[in-house]
Amino acid sequence: MPHTLLVQLPVPRHQVGAKSGNIPLGAACLKLAAEAHTDARVEIFPEPLATHGGDTVILEEICRKRPDILGLTLTCWNVERSLRLAEEVKKRCGTRIVAGGPEVTADNELTRHPAIDFRVYGEGEEIFVRLLNEPEFWDQKEAFGCAPEFFMDAKNPYMEKLLDPGPEEIMLLETQRGCPYGCKFCYYNKARKGLTFLSDAKVLEGIGWAVQKGVKELYLLDPSLNARPGLKELLKEIAKLNPDKRLSLRSEIRAEWIDAEAAELFAEAGFTVFEIGLQSTCPQAQKLMGRKTDLTRFIDGVNHLKDHGILSTVDLIIGLPGDDLASFSRSLGFVKENGLDDDMQVFPLALLPGTAFRKESQTLGLRYQDKPPYTIIETPGFKPDDITLALDWAESLLDMDLITPPEVDLSWKSGNLPAHRHITPDGRELIATFVVTKETTTDEARLASARLSAPYQVVITPEVTDEAAIFGILEACVAHNPHTPLEIIWVEPENLPDALQIVTDLPLSRPHFLDNDLALLDQRPGNRAILCTLVSEEPRPLSVPMGRTLKRFTPDALPSQEALESLSDADGAVIDAPDSPSLKAWQEAMAPFADEMFPVAFSDHTAMARWRALTGSGDWVF
Repeated sequence: MPHTLLVQLPVPRHQVGAKSGNIPLGAACLKLAAEAHTDARVEIFPEPLATHGGDTVILEEICRKRPDILGLTLTCWNVERSLRLAEEVKKRCGTRIVAGGPEVTADNELTRHPAIDFRVYGEGEEIFVRLLNEPEFWDQKEAFGCAPEFFMDAKNPYMEKLLDPGPEEIMLLETQRGCPYGCKFCYYNKARKGLTFLSDAKVLEGIGWAVQKGVKELYLLDPSLNARPGLKELLKEIAKLNPDKRLSLRSEIRAEWIDAEAAELFAEAGFTVFEIGLQSTCPQAQKLMGRKTDLTRFIDGVNHLKDHGILSTVDLIIGLPGDDLASFSRSLGFVKENGLDDDMQVFPLALLPGTAFRKESQTLGLRYQDKPPYTIIETPGFKPDDITLALDWAESLLDMDLITPPEVDLSWKSGNLPAHRHITPDGRELIATFVVTKETTTDEARLASARLSAPYQVVITPEVTDEAAIFGILEACVAHNPHTPLEIIWVEPENLPDALQIVTDLPLSRPHFLDNDLALLDQRPGNRAILCTLVSEEPRPLSVPMGRTLKRFTPDALPSQEALESLSDADGAVIDAPDSPSLKAWQEAMAPFADEMFPVAFSDHTAMARWRALTGSGDWVF
């Protein structure tokens, strides 16, 4: 029987070592199905390495394993990187490649890639088993899957030790497949007929295991939890398993369904957060998206949850057909005036493959990005600048940052000497920060490129002044990792670097997912995937999208809290000092006020790690 390797790549990001939510639940379901119905050997690519490995690290590991079949989970955030990976694996190993996931739909030409031998639409278990057992089935090239019996009979992947809730501190529990609603912006396997529910016994078994193992948070993946028959009785049983509420549960729900009794039952069971889609209060927008909302009952439902200490994360979508700036403003006002803004998600519409809005885009006059994440650009009611203006209004009214710049997290020394920074996912030592000194060669960079993390940083130290050599080193890193985001950090350069030209000339895949996903972070078009940082005692702006300047402080002049709260010429600060008891004392004194200050980083690796521990929210794995 063939050896199959299943891979799921993460959401691209700029924070080295951060949690990503890259939990390969789909791959685990496929492995369970294969174990129950075939003799094949199915392996899940290690999640830590998939999440934190650069392009070359992942490619080399796959080729080292040389699977007969490579299975890829394709999402809007990883599809282009995954397809490039498929192409390289096909060239080097001749592996058969099957792709599934939400990005694989009949209308998505992007996934009709020559490296993909078979496309799976919908649920994959039954199709996967047939591919393993029936070699001739590959000749069909594609198939639609809906396998309720596989779902209902499957074992729990966490209890079978295929998934570990530890690294992300969260467990996913799929209790329902299919959705009773027909929202046109969403593709939740809309081709599926009917709903399938996991039995109460299996739901309770999974929750009981989570409580026993001390899992902090469990996410029920129902698209709308209220669709489940007998939910209130199930909640009573969950409360018995989770009496001290150490396990925090969260899910998605329709607010109109919630009454006082339901809210009390949710609270007793340990629910702490619900995501609730309002999307728009505009009647025409609601009609066009196929999602009618009773606003009075919506308010009542959210208030019932609030009365029992449950947080509601309310969603609003910018750019819906039928909406315009005026009606979006009324939706914002509705949320604010009715006290529904304790936690908000406000984001532009994305025309995802397979959705009704994508099929109707020409009729509705919708213009959107032709590459992932397919964000709306213009509608009859929203000009391009209106999208940005709507976000600005939301941030102002709700007093929150909806699109935030990358965190300041960098270091390049150990014992006051330049030193690479390493992380170790799945026992593999990767280079997270590659430090360039005057001794660094292009060949050394080329060797390092095979060990770079995702993302990674390249620090150009002050003594390196040869611009051609610097570019050659950067090019060697990027050429071997064309889909991996990076940060270039210049420390006290002799001349201000031409960051825009460097970013333009580097062979990164463009447009990168981040170029589109973070488009609204900067008014200037173009680069979002390469973060450019200048560290200097005399800050100067870098004229490039995603450019920032950090003021450098030396050990003989550690800044006061007031100085860090009032930086006027920089985006943050770097304390360039060796680790010492006095620096540790300074950090401990300043940490309680970190939220009030501009971001601070430390040149010393140990000091930076300690500062992250003192001030961080726990969103880091390394």
